[in-house]
Amino acid sequence: MSAKNLPDDVIVEILLRLPVKYVAQFRCVSKQWRSLILDRRFARSHFQRACGHTQRLLLSSTFGLGCLDIHEPFDVGLAVRELNFPFKQPGRRIRIVGSCDGLVCVSLFPNIGFCIWNPCTGDHMRLPDPGISSPSCKIYMHGFGYDSSTDDYKLLVAA
Repeated sequence: MSAKNLPDDVIVEILLRLPVKYVAQFRCVSKQWRSLILDRRFARSHFQRACGHTQRLLLSSTFGLGCLDIHEPFDVGLAVRELNFPFKQPGRRIRIVGSCDGLVCVSLFPNIGFCIWNPCTGDHMRLPDPGISSPSCKIYMHGFGYDSSTDDYKLLVAA
């Protein structure tokens, strides 16, 4: 039996057992695999299966974003590793708004902007301007999470 003849459910079971880094690369194998991998149900299943294996703490500082694997000993000099993110620019500060299901919402300064970022795949999406970037608006609150009633992620911004 060739790979062309494998049923979709068998391919999905194989892909579910791979690290997300490889699954992201396999989107380029064929249109069929891309469709399977980009399906929301697959993403949810893959995340649920993977989240039990590794626990990480995301850190933000003036210098950037970092990641700490919970199970790494602190005496190791490289326990905190710097994360490369696609919206990194000199002079731009980044603050983590929240994280949900492996997605990270970040706030970008000096101009108020928001991005949703998947650190595992590198995919990111800049969100529309919330319309609170006036100089008089220096204090605002925000939150990020999943809304099960709409099966979507939500960003709340209040000035």
